Amino acid sequence: MAVDFRHKDVLLVKSVREFEARKRPYQELVDWRLAGRYDDGELVRLIKLGIACTRSNPELRPSMRQIVSILDGNDQWFAEARQKKEKREEWRQRNASALSLTRRIQALGIQ
Repeated sequence: MAVDFRHKDVLLVKSVREFEARKRPYQELVDWRLAGRYDDGELVRLIKLGIACTRSNPELRPSMRQIVSILDGNDQWFAEARQKKEKREEWRQRNASALSLTRRIQALGIQ
């Protein structure tokens, strides 16, 4: 099943946004099967990249060229993008229809 509407936090983007807003340690997102075998710097880079790629406003997302550069270890884009960070309320407004649809599907028990 691609989307399991039985779970409250069915939207991955919403879950990650809320995780970030609560300022939880990124290590909580790591698959336990890795048994601690991962690079903290890479973890932070990938999570920040995932968050940046899911911004509602396409102008605030990195381009494919920038994504490749970030994956190569160049974190300069993050420093430049910090001033343009999408606010939580702005994200909610832009995604209100998707969030509403998800709540309706869950209320109907559709899976």
